[in-house]
Amino acid sequence: MNIKDSIIAKRYAVAYLNLSLEKLDNEDLLKIRGAYDFLLNNRQAFFLLTLPNISLSDKTYLIDVFLKKFNLSIYLKDLFLLLVEQNRIYLVKDVLKAIITIYQVRRNIMIFDISSSDSLDKNDIDVISKFLYKNTKNEILPLYKIDKSLIAGIKLQSGSFLWEYSIKKQLASTKKLLYKLR
Repeated sequence: MNIKDSIIAKRYAVAYLNLSLEKLDNEDLLKIRGAYDFLLNNRQAFFLLTLPNISLSDKTYLIDVFLKKFNLSIYLKDLFLLLVEQNRIYLVKDVLKAIITIYQVRRNIMIFDISSSDSLDKNDIDVISKFLYKNTKNEILPLYKIDKSLIAGIKLQSGSFLWEYSIKKQLASTKKLLYKLR
Protein backbone atom coordinates (compact mmCIF):
# COMPACT_ATOMS: atom_id res chain seq x y z
CA MET A 1 0.00 0.00 0.00
CA ASN A 2 1.25 3.45 -0.81
CA ILE A 3 1.41 6.40 1.56
CA LYS A 4 -1.60 8.13 0.01
CA ASP A 5 -3.81 5.06 0.58
CA SER A 6 -2.50 4.76 4.12
CA ILE A 7 -3.48 8.36 4.87
CA ILE A 8 -6.91 7.88 3.32
CA ALA A 9 -7.49 4.66 5.30
CA LYS A 10 -6.54 6.45 8.51
CA ARG A 11 -8.99 9.27 7.73
CA TYR A 12 -11.83 6.77 7.28
CA ALA A 13 -10.88 5.15 10.58
CA VAL A 14 -10.76 8.48 12.42
CA ALA A 15 -14.14 9.50 11.00
CA TYR A 16 -15.64 6.14 11.96
CA LEU A 17 -14.29 6.33 15.50
CA ASN A 18 -15.39 9.95 15.90
CA LEU A 19 -18.94 8.76 15.27
CA SER A 20 -18.83 5.33 16.94
CA LEU A 21 -16.21 5.29 19.70
CA GLU A 22 -18.76 5.55 22.50
CA LYS A 23 -20.79 2.70 21.00
CA LEU A 24 -17.79 0.35 20.89
CA ASP A 25 -16.26 -1.67 23.69
CA ASN A 26 -13.18 -3.85 24.00
CA GLU A 27 -15.10 -6.93 22.84
CA ASP A 28 -15.99 -5.11 19.64
CA LEU A 29 -12.32 -4.27 19.18
CA LEU A 30 -11.35 -7.93 19.49
CA LYS A 31 -14.00 -8.84 16.91
CA ILE A 32 -12.64 -6.19 14.53
CA ARG A 33 -9.17 -7.65 15.13
CA GLY A 34 -10.50 -11.10 14.18
CA ALA A 35 -11.94 -9.71 10.95
CA TYR A 36 -8.67 -7.90 10.23
CA ASP A 37 -6.67 -11.10 10.77
CA PHE A 38 -9.01 -12.90 8.38
CA LEU A 39 -8.57 -10.24 5.70
CA LEU A 40 -4.81 -10.26 6.23
CA ASN A 41 -4.73 -13.98 5.41
CA ASN A 42 -7.46 -13.86 2.73
CA ARG A 43 -6.56 -10.86 0.62
CA GLN A 44 -9.15 -11.58 -2.06
CA ALA A 45 -12.10 -11.81 0.35
CA PHE A 46 -13.62 -8.55 -0.88
CA PHE A 47 -12.58 -8.86 -4.50
CA LEU A 48 -16.21 -9.18 -5.69
CA LEU A 49 -17.01 -5.85 -4.07
CA THR A 50 -14.56 -4.12 -6.41
CA LEU A 51 -16.35 -5.31 -9.56
CA PRO A 52 -18.63 -2.70 -11.13
CA ASN A 53 -21.05 -5.26 -12.62
CA ILE A 54 -22.00 -6.69 -9.21
CA SER A 55 -25.20 -5.04 -7.98
CA LEU A 56 -25.27 -2.91 -4.86
CA SER A 57 -27.77 -5.32 -3.28
CA ASP A 58 -25.37 -8.23 -3.84
CA LYS A 59 -22.49 -6.20 -2.40
CA THR A 60 -24.64 -5.30 0.59
CA TYR A 61 -25.47 -8.99 1.06
CA LEU A 62 -21.76 -9.90 1.02
CA ILE A 63 -21.03 -7.20 3.59
CA ASP A 64 -23.88 -8.49 5.79
CA VAL A 65 -22.49 -12.03 5.60
CA PHE A 66 -19.03 -10.77 6.55
CA LEU A 67 -20.36 -8.73 9.48
CA LYS A 68 -22.39 -11.69 10.70
CA LYS A 69 -19.46 -14.12 10.37
CA PHE A 70 -17.35 -12.00 12.73
CA ASN A 71 -20.29 -10.76 14.83
CA LEU A 72 -19.28 -7.18 14.03
CA SER A 73 -21.21 -4.08 14.94
CA ILE A 74 -23.86 -2.94 12.48
CA TYR A 75 -22.15 0.46 12.54
CA LEU A 76 -19.40 -0.96 10.36
CA LYS A 77 -21.88 -1.66 7.59
CA ASP A 78 -22.20 2.03 6.75
CA LEU A 79 -18.42 2.35 6.62
CA PHE A 80 -18.10 -0.67 4.30
CA LEU A 81 -20.88 0.64 2.04
CA LEU A 82 -19.19 4.05 1.91
CA LEU A 83 -15.95 2.38 0.84
CA VAL A 84 -17.85 0.46 -1.86
CA GLU A 85 -19.65 3.61 -3.04
CA GLN A 86 -16.38 5.53 -3.28
CA ASN A 87 -14.59 2.62 -5.02
CA ARG A 88 -12.21 2.23 -2.09
CA ILE A 89 -13.26 -1.14 -0.68
CA TYR A 90 -9.69 -2.30 -1.37
CA LEU A 91 -8.77 -0.16 1.68
CA VAL A 92 -11.00 -2.12 4.08
CA LYS A 93 -8.16 -4.12 5.64
CA ASP A 94 -6.12 -0.98 6.20
CA VAL A 95 -9.11 0.91 7.58
CA LEU A 96 -9.74 -1.90 10.09
CA LYS A 97 -6.08 -1.87 11.09
CA ALA A 98 -6.23 1.90 11.64
CA ILE A 99 -9.44 1.54 13.67
CA ILE A 100 -7.70 -1.01 15.90
CA THR A 101 -4.65 1.20 16.37
CA ILE A 102 -6.52 4.45 17.00
CA TYR A 103 -9.05 2.81 19.35
CA GLN A 104 -6.20 1.44 21.46
CA VAL A 105 -4.57 4.87 21.71
CA ARG A 106 -7.82 6.66 22.56
CA ARG A 107 -8.81 4.10 25.21
CA ASN A 108 -5.28 3.55 26.58
CA ILE A 109 -5.35 -0.20 25.97
CA MET A 110 -3.16 -2.68 24.13
CA ILE A 111 -4.04 -5.96 22.45
CA PHE A 112 -1.44 -8.60 23.17
CA ASP A 113 -1.04 -11.93 21.43
CA ILE A 114 0.15 -14.22 24.20
CA SER A 115 1.55 -17.45 22.83
CA SER A 116 2.76 -20.25 25.03
CA SER A 117 3.91 -23.78 24.41
CA ASP A 118 1.30 -25.08 26.89
CA SER A 119 -1.90 -23.76 28.39
CA LEU A 120 -1.54 -21.12 31.09
CA ASP A 121 -3.10 -21.32 34.54
CA LYS A 122 -4.74 -18.41 36.38
CA ASN A 123 -1.56 -17.54 38.30
CA ASP A 124 0.49 -17.42 35.08
CA ILE A 125 -2.09 -15.16 33.46
CA ASP A 126 -2.05 -12.80 36.46
CA VAL A 127 1.77 -12.59 36.42
CA ILE A 128 1.79 -11.89 32.67
CA SER A 129 -0.92 -9.24 33.00
CA LYS A 130 0.96 -7.46 35.77
CA PHE A 131 4.21 -7.63 33.80
CA LEU A 132 2.57 -6.16 30.71
CA TYR A 133 0.78 -3.43 32.65
CA LYS A 134 3.99 -2.48 34.47
CA ASN A 135 5.86 -2.15 31.17
CA THR A 136 3.15 -0.47 29.10
CA LYS A 137 0.96 1.41 31.60
CA ASN A 138 -2.01 0.34 29.46
CA GLU A 139 -4.99 -1.90 30.06
CA ILE A 140 -4.23 -5.26 28.43
CA LEU A 141 -6.57 -7.15 26.11
CA PRO A 142 -5.01 -10.61 25.85
CA LEU A 143 -5.45 -13.06 22.99
CA TYR A 144 -4.15 -16.45 24.12
CA LYS A 145 -2.77 -19.04 21.73
CA ILE A 146 -0.95 -22.34 22.09
CA ASP A 147 2.16 -22.36 19.88
CA LYS A 148 3.98 -25.70 20.04
CA SER A 149 6.78 -24.28 17.86
CA LEU A 150 8.01 -22.35 20.92
CA ILE A 151 8.99 -25.80 22.28
CA ALA A 152 8.88 -24.36 25.81
CA GLY A 153 8.30 -20.79 26.88
CA ILE A 154 6.18 -17.78 26.10
CA LYS A 155 5.88 -14.96 23.57
CA LEU A 156 4.08 -11.66 24.22
CA GLN A 157 3.44 -9.44 21.21
CA SER A 158 1.48 -6.32 20.40
CA GLY A 159 1.77 -3.84 17.56
CA SER A 160 4.77 -2.16 19.17
CA PHE A 161 6.03 -4.54 21.85
CA LEU A 162 7.65 -7.99 21.68
CA TRP A 163 8.96 -10.06 24.53
CA GLU A 164 9.90 -13.70 24.08
CA TYR A 165 11.52 -16.25 26.31
CA SER A 166 11.44 -19.64 24.65
CA ILE A 167 13.61 -22.55 23.60
CA LYS A 168 12.89 -21.58 19.99
CA LYS A 169 14.42 -18.13 20.56
CA GLN A 170 17.40 -19.56 22.40
CA LEU A 171 18.06 -22.01 19.56
CA ALA A 172 17.88 -19.16 17.03
CA SER A 173 20.33 -17.11 19.11
CA THR A 174 22.70 -20.06 19.37
CA LYS A 175 22.50 -20.63 15.62
CA LYS A 176 23.29 -16.95 14.98
CA LEU A 177 26.26 -17.11 17.35
CA LEU A 178 27.58 -20.23 15.64
CA TYR A 179 27.37 -18.48 12.26
CA LYS A 180 29.44 -15.60 13.62
CA LEU A 181 32.08 -18.03 14.90
CA ARG A 182 32.59 -19.59 11.45
